[in-house]
Amino acid sequence: MDMRTRIIAVLEEKSISATAASKAAGLSDTTLTKFLNGHTRSITVENLEKIAGVLDVSLRYIMFGEPVSDNVVSIWDRIPEEDRPKARAILEAFTGTDGPASNGQA
Repeated sequence: MDMRTRIIAVLEEKSISATAASKAAGLSDTTLTKFLNGHTRSITVENLEKIAGVLDVSLRYIMFGEPVSDNVVSIWDRIPEEDRPKARAILEAFTGTDGPASNGQA
């Protein structure tokens, strides 16, 4: 399943039109429609992130089809970019590290 197909499936599942999703994401009302029907060959990651937020799915799911789960990555994806430094500091304080663990474990 490609990215367009995944977006269409989520729109249908949530009974949201592409136009409504675009508007709710703060985009032009035709941005998503043009992408989905192939009139626009690409869409920015920034716009995909906004659409993912409106559809309440992860950007990772839209882009790569990875299942939505409550793992750390999907939780991190839901933290607004401007709040991520604070979230990282909290996690580092909790794990007692000053940065990424060298052995891949927290």
